Amino acid sequence: MDGVPTLIDQVHGNIAKGRIVKNDFTTELCYIARVDNSWAHGKTSHEAVADATVKALEDMPIEDRIAKFKAEFPSLATKAKCSEFYKWHHTLTGSCTMGRDEFIKSHGLDMNKKYTVKYFITITSGSYGGSIIKRLKESYYE
Repeated sequence: MDGVPTLIDQVHGNIAKGRIVKNDFTTELCYIARVDNSWAHGKTSHEAVADATVKALEDMPIEDRIAKFKAEFPSLATKAKCSEFYKWHHTLTGSCTMGRDEFIKSHGLDMNKKYTVKYFITITSGSYGGSIIKRLKESYYE
């Protein structure tokens, strides 16, 4: 896993409830999730699954990440909240939070507003990770 000493109390499928062991030997309740070959701890099972999913996606080849994106957003007309595209931009390109935050601010985007996949591709193709975004765009025309 990740080298964090963890006691496992219960296991249900790919999620476990347990406790991390701190430096002073006290414990803290946590959840542990496995997605593919990636593991993550979290304060909630939802947080652990979300973090393990991100880790698993980051370890995938770009073609597989693009395929996952397209499975979630099957057409260029598919709409989703900006916050979802925000997360996916990191997954696809490795962009940092600070850079994404500045992009959102400088383009006047609303994290709660829905945009189309086509708009996401258009607005981000000339920015960080643009070559990957262009590959994503091409995949919709294959």
